Amino acid sequence: MDNITIGDIRGFLTIVVGLITSTGIIVTTLKKLLKTTLKEELKPIEDELNRSVSELKDELVEIKTDVKEVDRQATKNYLSKCLNDIRQGQTLSETNMQRFYENFDRYTNVLGGNSYLHKEFEDLRKEGKL
Repeated sequence: MDNITIGDIRGFLTIVVGLITSTGIIVTTLKKLLKTTLKEELKPIEDELNRSVSELKDELVEIKTDVKEVDRQATKNYLSKCLNDIRQGQTLSETNMQRFYENFDRYTNVLGGNSYLHKEFEDLRKEGKL
């Protein structure tokens, strides 16, 4: 131990600092390489997910439109049946009349209905049947 010189200590420290520095550089390089590689590998998956989300949004808009149209047609069928029953002299119960007016109001104000049903409704009202 008596033979250790300052030069030996300096050489040892130079080796240790070199190892630490080179290890840091290697780790940083590996991180960048992995990040780039993973990003490239995951890009097709990300693209597919984005496309799928976009298609789902389009399908939801289409389904919402279809549901509204089915609702409008079903309401129109119900109103047409009620108006026909009244035209043929049948008397609707108070509950059915309330339901008829609810549906007619919804058909007109919410579902955008504006058709021959309005004319029939007005004709029956003028005749005192509604």
